[in-house]
Order: sequence, then structure tokens, then C-alpha cells
Amino acid sequence: MVEIFPCGKPVSGKNLIGRDRFVKEMITILKSEQSIMLVSPRRYGKTSILLEVLRKMKKEGYFIGDIDIFDVANKNELSEKIVITTLRNRAISAEKMIALAKKGIQKLRGAVELKYIIKEGFEIILDFAGGSEPDVLLDEALDFPDEFSKHHKQNMIFAYDEFSDLEKMNGELIKKMRAKFQRHSNTTYIFSGSQESLMNRLFTDKKSAFYGFSRVLSVPKISEKAFNTYIVQTFNDQNIEISKDATGHITSKTDCHPYYTQFVCQLVYYKVKGEKDVITINDVTISYDKAIDLHRAYFDELWQRLAHASSLQLSICRYLASGGKDSLYSVFDERRQNIYRAINSLIDKGIIIKDSNTQYFLTDPLFKDYIKRRSIS
Repeated sequence: MVEIFPCGKPVSGKNLIGRDRFVKEMITILKSEQSIMLVSPRRYGKTSILLEVLRKMKKEGYFIGDIDIFDVANKNELSEKIVITTLRNRAISAEKMIALAKKGIQKLRGAVELKYIIKEGFEIILDFAGGSEPDVLLDEALDFPDEFSKHHKQNMIFAYDEFSDLEKMNGELIKKMRAKFQRHSNTTYIFSGSQESLMNRLFTDKKSAFYGFSRVLSVPKISEKAFNTYIVQTFNDQNIEISKDATGHITSKTDCHPYYTQFVCQLVYYKVKGEKDVITINDVTISYDKAIDLHRAYFDELWQRLAHASSLQLSICRYLASGGKDSLYSVFDERRQNIYRAINSLIDKGIIIKDSNTQYFLTDPLFKDYIKRRSIS
């Protein structure tokens, strides 16, 4: 059964809306052997874009690899995942080989795949059985994708999603990765993350290890036209009609945010399914209010965390939610240094962002309405 308006997970095909030009731009950069740092607010479709780029690069004959750092607990896990995703390019079940290696070298020697592994020069698998120190094993693993691609005379695109989480695990590891990656000749990298301030610090701060290593790209906003066309077509495919005004009401309320737009559309679909075949603005309004209610526990917790951190942070959020556009330094009767710290803290948390015109705004459109409703009640 095909899911209608999928959200909360990576999407592809017709559900990857309005990203064709950006995907092509990324592929062009990668083909020039320039690595990319990709950043966006959370739930903005970053991972979907990354996976689509990898899919297309694989179709063109590149080896590919990808790791979500969010799912990595320690250095050993990181080493395993690097080896596993790399060997998939040769249809080798590295999960099985590593599991056998952990049980001991004798178990590993009994595997029919071992002969092929050794012949191909992938002795790193043996190191999982040899009791190697985590740092030694990781040293080998970080170089493995490039050695693997050289061995097969093919270039590789290797992606690290939520890359900034590595800094929480081990800040020195990032320096080690830069030292190794800059010597790799057959592998080009994509580093992505949803904590924009951390990613920018890692890649644009002159004191950072990865300064100047990658082309910095921000995931663009999906155009209202592209989203509206998709919404109308998706409902029409289900023999449901939606007016231009109702469609515009959805994208206006969600500000074309990929996750929330899909989520509200899904609620609208299940509201009218089997009941009627025409969607009204009222249906959209009811579904949008339900979307806020379904996220209320998360918003309440976020609000409490902000209140615990600083009343000034709450005030800034209230002001931005109200549509305020004046300089925050002129709005609040606080020391400039305190305002600066509050702004930076909100940016670090991914709650606000600064556009190219140095205007601050809330990254989450539903949280914005949540704040408005708190102020009224």
C-alpha cells in the first residue's frame, strides 16, 4: 500500500518535491571532486536529498557509502559501519563477517566468504577478530573507503549524515578525519547536519579542522508553486478535489516546510477520506490545528527548556513569532552582550536562524503558531 503524503522519513521519487535543480547542483560539484557540507533545519528533507544524490551517483557508476552519525555510539561502531557500507558496493555481507570475527578468528576462518575477502585485500575484517585497539581500528577504517575505491579503480562518494554529532562523541576525532581525508584521492565526501551553527563552525571557522575543505550548501526552501502542484496532483490521484485557496492555505500556514506540509496534508486526507471528495479551507484549518495539538507535548517541553535557560530567550521567540522585524538589539532593554548570548543560544539549539539579510526568524512554523497561541491564552 502506497503511503499518502509520507513524512518523518526519507522520501524519493515524486515525493521528493522541488529538489531536482539542487540535486543536480550537488552532483556537478561532486563530479568535480569537491566535497560538500550540506546543512538545513531539522526535518527539512536533508537526508532525502543526500540519499537521492547517492542513488544517482551509484547509477552513474560511482561507489557510494553513507553513515548516520546519530546512530553511532562509539569508535568501534563507527569503524564497523564504515567497513559495512563500503563493502556493500561489492555485494559483500560485511555484517556477517564482522559478527563472525567478533566470535573469534576460528569462526571467521570457517566462513566461505573469507577467501574472497583476503583475495580482495580487505584484511581489515581480520582486525575485528584480532583485538585491535579502537583507535588503531578506526585509523584503518577511515582510510578503507579510499583504498577500496583505488583497488577497484572507481571513485567513491561517501556521506556522513549528522556529522556534527561527532564533536559530542570525540572532538579530536574530527581533526583525525580531516588529516586523513585530505590525502584521499578517490573519495569525495558529503558532510550533512541539522545543527547549522555547529556545522558552520566546523567548516567555516578558520580555526576549525575542516575549514576550507568543502563547498558549503544550505538546503533551499521548496517553492510554493512546486508544493501546490504536488498537493493538488496527489489529492487528484485519490479522486479528491482541493481548491487553489485551500492548497494555498496549507503552504501558507506551514511555510512550505517539507515535514509539516506533508503532515498537514496527510491529516487532511484522513479527515475527508470516505466522507467527501472536495476539500475546503475549513478542512485545512481543522487539520492544521490538530497538527499543532499532536506536537504539543514536544512544544511544551521545548518551551519549558527555554524558560529554564533564559527569560530573554522566551522574549525573543515571542517577538519573532509576532512577526517583529526590528533589530533585536533595539527591541530589548538588555545589555548587548546578554542579547548576543541569547541569540547565539537559540541558534545553537536550531530554534532560530538568520537569513541572508541578517533577519532572524523561527525555523519551525508550527512552533511559531504555538507561541502565538500561548501569548493569546
